[in-house]
Amino acid sequence: GREQCRTHSTLLQALCARCHFDRRCVRVLMHASQKKDEAAALTAVLQNSAESLEARRAACDAVLQLSKVESSCAVLCSVGGIHAVMNALKGPSECGALLKSALHTLSNLYRFDSKLVSVVARLQGGISAILEAMREHLHSGDVTLLQALLSVLSDLTSSAQNAQMLAKENGTAV
Repeated sequence: GREQCRTHSTLLQALCARCHFDRRCVRVLMHASQKKDEAAALTAVLQNSAESLEARRAACDAVLQLSKVESSCAVLCSVGGIHAVMNALKGPSECGALLKSALHTLSNLYRFDSKLVSVVARLQGGISAILEAMREHLHSGDVTLLQALLSVLSDLTSSAQNAQMLAKENGTAV
């Protein structure tokens, strides 16, 4: 929290004095550091199943907002954002809002780095989790949730390895 901010500020001021950075550069560095800390804290809450559903939903919504900015996608990926979203997808899906936010976040991260997201989804059971959520919510009448599920499944199965995994899971390539 505050102690960490003071440490970052002190380090950056020392760096500024030593390397003759201007104040604008220091502000950019401090902002980047704060953004990474914020993303790390949000992904920690998102992937912690001991957190309340409301806290995880709020964290996922905040991660979704971060994932809408390309520079933030790199930060999210570096702090385990894809892993956290996969954990949210694999958890109990009684909260459709959490599931939707996780799917939209995954879609944004896929647009940023499709290969990385595809590999992580395959290795961490993301395709199985999406298929399970689709089976669970098929008759729910929530069209936007079903669209998000199909869209992410379509993205993830664009690679041959993921399409094979989909077939093994008794899914149909989208």
